[in-house]
Amino acid sequence: MHTTTRSAITLFATLYTLALLTGSPTALRPWQKIFQKDSFSVSISVDSVRRTSRAAEKPSAHHIKECTVQITPYLNFNGNCKEAFEFYERTLKGKIEAMMPHAGSPAEQHTTPEWRNKILHARLNVNGGILMASDAPPQGYKQPEGFAVSLNLTDIPEAERIFRELAADARITMPLQPTFWAARFGMLTDRFGIPWMINCEQPTA
Repeated sequence: MHTTTRSAITLFATLYTLALLTGSPTALRPWQKIFQKDSFSVSISVDSVRRTSRAAEKPSAHHIKECTVQITPYLNFNGNCKEAFEFYERTLKGKIEAMMPHAGSPAEQHTTPEWRNKILHARLNVNGGILMASDAPPQGYKQPEGFAVSLNLTDIPEAERIFRELAADARITMPLQPTFWAARFGMLTDRFGIPWMINCEQPTA
C-alpha cells in the first residue's frame, strides 16, 4: 500500500476514534459518511484454491498477496502534544511531518472552543522511525503506563545527550549507566508523562 494511502487511513481512523471518545452521535456522522463512501476491503487467503491436481499446486502470482505490517507507537497527550513533539523533534533530530489541529478540520464543529487549537494528529519521523500522537479529549485522557518508547543507539555520547535532554523535569526510573547487555541503558518518564528507554549497544569487537 502506498505510504500516502496508509497515512490517510491512519488519520481517518484517528479522527473516527476521537469522534467516538466525544460520545456525540452528531460527531460521528461525517466520519461514518466518509468511511461508507471510501471504504474498501482486502482479503488475504492462505489457501483459497482447492488443490485438485499437481498443476494446481504451482504458486500463481495473482493468488499471492503481500501483507506489510508496521508497528508505530501512537501517543496521547493532555493538551500539550504540540509542545512535546516540537521538543522531541529537537532532541531526537527528527522532522515533524504533520501537525494538524482541530481547527480547520471537519472535527472543529464538534470541538469546544478551548480545544480547537489542540492537536488532532501529529507525525514525527526520526531516521525513518515514526512516532504519532494527538491530544486526547479531557474526558478520554489517561496517564500513560505499561509501556515505553524505546530508543536504540550505537553512539555513547549521543545516548548521553538524548537522555540528559529528555531528563529535564522528568522522573528518572533508572539512570543511564553501563549494563551487562548495553554500553549504556536508562529509563525515565519525561515531563509530558511519556515513558522512555534509552539503549546504547555494546561496541562490536
